[in-house]
Amino acid sequence: AAHFEDETLRIGIVTLPDRYVLCLFNWQDTPQELSVRLPHPCRLQDFWTDADLLHRSVFLMPPHSARLIVCHPKLSG
Repeated sequence: AAHFEDETLRIGIVTLPDRYVLCLFNWQDTPQELSVRLPHPCRLQDFWTDADLLHRSVFLMPPHSARLIVCHPKLSG
């Protein structure tokens, strides 16, 4: 289950053993920018399309939309 940062249910995180998933929701009738804090460097990938995403912390969300972003930790070494 996702753990949300507050009662707005706009940004949630699902923690898995080898990665985590950002759950982004825009409940509004207008586009919204959602800003997330990534805990460490990671490779971002769209859950639905497998497309790699540029490393960023702000996502433009269309009205009434949802997005799942998979965060694969970058291993140092």
